[in-house]
Amino acid sequence: MTLSAEKKKEIKSVLMEKGANLPCGRCGSDSLFIEDYYGVDVFQDDPNALNLNGEKVPTVVVVCKKCGNLYHHAAKFLLPNDF
Repeated sequence: MTLSAEKKKEIKSVLMEKGANLPCGRCGSDSLFIEDYYGVDVFQDDPNALNLNGEKVPTVVVVCKKCGNLYHHAAKFLLPNDF
C-alpha cells in the first residue's frame, strides 16, 4: 500500500512541527521527499545472523533527491494514532 498524498502532507506537517526540516546532512541539498512506502527497521540480537523475526519498527523514510541519503523516522512518533 502506498502512502496517499494526504498522508504525506500530514507527515510533512508533523516533521515541520518537530523541527525536522533541515537540509540533507550529507550533501546539503534541500531537495528531499517522503518515500511512497513505510520502511521497517528490524533489530537483530546476533550480529552474525540475519533474523527477520526480530523486533520491528515501522518508519517513515525521507530521501534526498541529490545523493540518495535516507532518513528513517519512527512512524509511531509521527503518526501515533496510526500505530
